[in-house]
Parts: sequence; structure tokens; C-alpha cells
Amino acid sequence: MALRRLCLLLTCSGSWAQDLRVSQPSSVQGTEGGSVTLPCSYNSTREPRLGSYTWLKEVAGARLELSDGTQEFRGRVSRAGDRSFLRGRRADVELRDLRPYDSGTYRCLVKIPSLGEGAGNGTWLQVLKAAPTDVKPDGFVLLWLFLRGLICTFGLAAGALGTSLCYQRKLSRRRQRRVRERQCKAQLQM
Repeated sequence: MALRRLCLLLTCSGSWAQDLRVSQPSSVQGTEGGSVTLPCSYNSTREPRLGSYTWLKEVAGARLELSDGTQEFRGRVSRAGDRSFLRGRRADVELRDLRPYDSGTYRCLVKIPSLGEGAGNGTWLQVLKAAPTDVKPDGFVLLWLFLRGLICTFGLAAGALGTSLCYQRKLSRRRQRRVRERQCKAQLQM
């Protein structure tokens, strides 16, 4: 009799798992300071009327909830609406103002009372470093660049000084272009 109850229990829990399947991509990328959507969807054989979903970040064996209620994510999380969740079967979440420590594995958990619970396999979020922004020069540097431009453009300086300044300007532009090309290549290889 006990064996029969155990078999019925296993059969029921197995059918729940088949009625609710959660899918999420294995990885996504975002740029530091930007935002990223962690997609999650579920399939069920029946139309759900009630349900909920949660995203968890797995950190060294512990789980940290991805929500505005968690200090690390406060003010940076947007969730799919109820209509999108129940009718569209979407449990997406958006994380804004990405920070390097946001990198990690995130798991989507879906709970539908009439169907049971399901979990995705986990999505690895990789936060890439943002491209360095140009530092704005102070007034003296701007004046120097302006004068150097006049010298090169109109040939205001004669002799070696004018030629040297103009040549240095061309070299500086080439170096900047090479640095930008290397940075683009490095990001594409990641």
C-alpha cells in the first residue's frame, strides 16, 4: 500500500514537471553602465490564471534574489507585467546600470499553483567593460590645441617648429585610431 502511494506521488509530481517547462538562454552580455534583459519563458499545457516568478543570482552556493528589494540591485530592476507573464508566458527581467559584480549565473523560477514549479537551467551574464570615454581637456589644453591647429592649417609658423608641430598632430591622430581599432578588436574577441 505504501509503495502504491509512493508511485502515485511520483507520477503526479512528474506530470507537473511535464506541464511546466521553463526556458532561458545559456548566456547574455551587457556593457558596464548599460542595461540588459534576462529573457525567460515557460510552456504549459493549460492557460494559467495565477502565478509568480523569481530570478535568483547564484553566488558561491548562495542565492540572491534579483529584485528592487535586494540592496545590490535596488532601483535597477524592471520585471515583465502580469499580462505578459500570464498570457505571453514571459518572465523577463531587465537589469539597468550594469556593474562588474553583476556578472554571474541567474536562474529563472516560475510557480503556477495549478501546474507546479519549474526552473530554468541558468543564464550566465557577462558584464563587459565600457569603452573609455575621452577626458575633457582644461582651458590651457584647449588653447594649445587651437593654436597648434592654426599653425598647421595656415602655416603661421615658419621653419622646423611649424613642421614639427604639424607632424606630431598627424602622428597623434594615427595613434588614437590604432588604439580605438585595438579596443574594438578586443571587444569582438570576447
